[in-house]
Amino acid sequence: MKRILTASIFYCVASMAGAEVPTEVIDECNEVHADSYNNMPQCLKEGVVAHEMLETALLDDLYGPSAQRVIDGCRERNDTYEKVWICFENAAEQAAETRGMIGVENMKDACFASISDPSIYDRIVEENKQARRNHIGEEYFYGGQTYFPFKGCPQEDQTAERPTEAGNDGKDHGLSAQACSAYRDFEQVLSSNTAADFESAFSAAEALPEDERFNSILALGVSQSSIEFLQATDEKQAMGTAFILAALMNKHHPDLLKRFMESGEMNSNPNLDALGDQMIAGFLSMAIEGYEEQCAE
Repeated sequence: MKRILTASIFYCVASMAGAEVPTEVIDECNEVHADSYNNMPQCLKEGVVAHEMLETALLDDLYGPSAQRVIDGCRERNDTYEKVWICFENAAEQAAETRGMIGVENMKDACFASISDPSIYDRIVEENKQARRNHIGEEYFYGGQTYFPFKGCPQEDQTAERPTEAGNDGKDHGLSAQACSAYRDFEQVLSSNTAADFESAFSAAEALPEDERFNSILALGVSQSSIEFLQATDEKQAMGTAFILAALMNKHHPDLLKRFMESGEMNSNPNLDALGDQMIAGFLSMAIEGYEEQCAE
């Protein structure tokens, strides 16, 4: 259920946990396990995580389109989403470690260089842990799967755009300008309204049809463009959006966020139960630090 601000936080989390298995993954697992369904559930779980992570890697605030040639190269050598993802993740790890040792300017393979940013690799690792928690219930992969590693760009194809060292291009590779504008808008509304104002807005929203519930927040001062940004958030962006909004509420109205999390609706959410209070607190801390660093005016 989409409720204003805080509801949207956990709606995003819940929507990720309830994601359907992509048709491509189902078809792949049916083919791989045509003789026996003994390992079918594990194939589906690992396939969902891998499918999600390969799409996540292509997001503009992570590796972006530069990751596509590496993914394609891994797909040419491996026959399942799980193996393709392991291939890509390993290539990104090797690229980041190499860049840390010799610098991106000395990396001769353009494909490896394009996915060599260590800070992005660290974020991918955390995204992968979260995806595994959501879909499998554990964050670590224990290996045992045989795969073929990425071989690098073909010699005649060494023209991929090379990344610059972090900070050298003057661009922010994290939150977009649109995202920062929306989050600043939400923070301004959070700081200028009382907890009672929000509770009244929540109550009013409950009486409205599902597609009109965001209208209540307009009265609190949030712009239409910020609401449209929140509504347009897809599953791959949902977790980041969720925790930034939660972190902003925790900053300005911690008691209100606590009451919402302790409500019957939140206590019945197994996705939150699995996270635990300390882990949620850690995510909130990281979210507010990232927002304040990347969206500072």
